[in-house]
Amino acid sequence: PGPMHFRVERDGSRIDVEAPYAFPALIAGVSPLSPASKAGLRAGDLVLSVNGRPVTAFEDFRQQVMQSLDETLTLEVLRDGSTVTLTVTPTLQDAEDGDGGFEKRPMIGAAGAPLYLPATETPMPWTAVGYGALRMVDVITQSLNGLKHVITGEISADNLQGPLGIAQISGETA
Repeated sequence: PGPMHFRVERDGSRIDVEAPYAFPALIAGVSPLSPASKAGLRAGDLVLSVNGRPVTAFEDFRQQVMQSLDETLTLEVLRDGSTVTLTVTPTLQDAEDGDGGFEKRPMIGAAGAPLYLPATETPMPWTAVGYGALRMVDVITQSLNGLKHVITGEISADNLQGPLGIAQISGETA
């Protein structure tokens, strides 16, 4: 998708407004040790094309990656005002399937970001305690769910890391 077009009516008059697409192929983050990291993709890169095909939205980019298992992709990215060419090969990785389970999908380990970040507010202390409790329950639930999927074989045990592996990955993200 290109720019979005809106017609706004206020006090009996209409104006046409054009705004940039809110979800461009903007890279928000790259997982350590991932194909994207090894290829040199960085947070802040804007993907312009994949194998010469223009990319206008992160979803376009994601679909092209998912259709390219074990194929080397040539990415043209905009970085600090200059175009950079990178090559990356997607690998099968465990991903949530939307039903609480997991499936293997071709991925490169890059996350997208919206063009605009939503406004945030700082909650009052008692509200923050409630949010913290809800988040704690969510983390425990997700951890138990992940452990269940490892035990049942839905997720490979290769994805587990001990303290040394966690420290190594943490050091690479800093």
